[in-house]
Amino acid sequence: MTGNRIVLDTNAIIFFFKGDSEISNLVKKNHVIISVISVLEYLSFKKLTLEEETLFKEFCDEIEVVNLSVLENKKLIYHSIEISKLYNLKIADSIIAATAVLTNSTLVTADKEFHKATNLSLKFITR
Repeated sequence: MTGNRIVLDTNAIIFFFKGDSEISNLVKKNHVIISVISVLEYLSFKKLTLEEETLFKEFCDEIEVVNLSVLENKKLIYHSIEISKLYNLKIADSIIAATAVLTNSTLVTADKEFHKATNLSLKFITR
């Protein structure tokens, strides 16, 4: 992994809240970052209970959430577009990938589409 910083993809967040021990250990041992895209994706799940929503919001208060313009000169937006074009990723995935790249973090994901992105430090989880 790249240092002690990780970006959790939305699927990794789901596994974390389902009690996955591998991801729980990563969360305990690393500086955790998520993209605002993952916040939007997670909170938009129709079957999310009020308790799950509350737990997630508390989790977000304890970690770093990167929004689209937080990095200098909207660098995240432009890097996301480059990644999307280069690897033919959906824009949401490219934003999450760019978040990992620009924060010098390892992306934790179960999404096999990220195999295309050779410039990423990746930690694949399988379930």
